[in-house]
Amino acid sequence: MTSQKNIDLLLSESERLKTFESWPNEVNGKCTPEKLAQAGFYFLPCEDSPDNVCCIFCTKELDGWEPDDDPLEEHKKHSKTCPYLAMPQPFSMAKLTIKEFMEFMKNVTSQTVENQLKKKEREYQDYAASIEKALKEHVLG
Repeated sequence: MTSQKNIDLLLSESERLKTFESWPNEVNGKCTPEKLAQAGFYFLPCEDSPDNVCCIFCTKELDGWEPDDDPLEEHKKHSKTCPYLAMPQPFSMAKLTIKEFMEFMKNVTSQTVENQLKKKEREYQDYAASIEKALKEHVLG
């Protein structure tokens, strides 16, 4: 995804909503594309998670949506430190002062970097465990 696309998704709920054009789930109940976009998500399907969504603000991905799931409540449950969720809801970027906007963007950037570091740490730990296992098998037979 280009950085301009990321900026559009970040700043505009309507841009996030556009990503749900091929949403595979039923659109009745609480879990609708509109509610998902309002909760900060954009649609990011993958082969093994066709209803996967990602928060543009904290990068939390969720899938396995049921018709009665409340996207905002699920987001709160699974991403307690999301800067978007810390803002008064419904959130409007346009209503922020410049100072509030800068503080919000600082929090979004910090959260994104922290999430990327945690992901890399998990990848490193998994890689180290696989190397350790291979060495033990090689040494011990």
